[in-house]
Amino acid sequence: MRYTCWFIFLISSLSFGQSLLPDSLSKKPIEEKIVFLNSQGQKTISLDSSTVYFNESVSFLKDCNCDSLKTDVLYDQARYFTIKGEVDLGLKKLHLLNKHLKNQDDHVYSYRMESLYSYAYFLKDEDSLNIKHLENALDYAKQMNDSVRIADTYNNLGKSFLTVNIPKAKNYLESALKIYRRQNNLKYIHNIYQNLAKTVPEKDSISYFTEMAYRHIPDTTDVVTMTMYYIDKAEAFFDSNFYSESKEPALKAYHHAKNIDYDYVVQVASSILGKITFEEGNYSQSVLYLEEASKIEDASLDNKKEMLSYLSTAYQKTNQLEKAVETDNALFQLYDSIISL
Repeated sequence: MRYTCWFIFLISSLSFGQSLLPDSLSKKPIEEKIVFLNSQGQKTISLDSSTVYFNESVSFLKDCNCDSLKTDVLYDQARYFTIKGEVDLGLKKLHLLNKHLKNQDDHVYSYRMESLYSYAYFLKDEDSLNIKHLENALDYAKQMNDSVRIADTYNNLGKSFLTVNIPKAKNYLESALKIYRRQNNLKYIHNIYQNLAKTVPEKDSISYFTEMAYRHIPDTTDVVTMTMYYIDKAEAFFDSNFYSESKEPALKAYHHAKNIDYDYVVQVASSILGKITFEEGNYSQSVLYLEEASKIEDASLDNKKEMLSYLSTAYQKTNQLEKAVETDNALFQLYDSIISL
């Protein structure tokens, strides 16, 4: 409690006019003050204190004829909030950056802004806006004739279209692959093959692409990389209803993720394993996996809907009717929240 009170006092004092600048900066140029405040905002642990520092830096920008610094600051703050998961705050900063860049001829930052916009909308499960901003980013990359950024945006478009338009996804991924091969970019070649495995329905084709992905993994001793490889492989087979082929990589991803506390992969893997064991008729085991998956907050809305639907039916199959009703209610609430977005 003592620490909590101290923290609240700190935030309160910052919010009521106490100078955030050290005395050593009091007579320094305004640019140095802005850089300090922006840097401090990114270093602090608390979202509230970061916001105070960021707001102060933006207030100084109004009195500064420094377009380049303003671009840096607004982008840094948008990125900070978005990566922290505070997407709405990130979008507010992006809107300010977008307004500022309309008067600039800065293709590099326009590309970076559009890419960050797309990521923010990806986190909000807004596919159309995610894709729209990726297409904008691609335009800037092409205007700069920047093959690295072109390939990266093709790759991101390919991944984004996987749930929307498979032929488009495959086309973008193959375009990215051509560039990455010229660059001998093993990391992203591996990633492209993993995603191409999700564009084909045949078991042999999935096996080919997942094997090619494995061959291009730069370091097979990297546990995080291997965890993601196994979960992508499991998803590729599962999405085409090859449940037995999906089970082994899903189990490997699950155990790897448990060992390194990688909650996102634990959630995806346990969800897949819950659905596989359900399809196998092992409803008790399915309930255990799906309950574990449902307790982790990293799932997208679509994944949550499917997960809860399976879990409700699994409860019914195991005669846990009260839990089935509770899960159905949670599912209805989820649908209501989606409709109100």
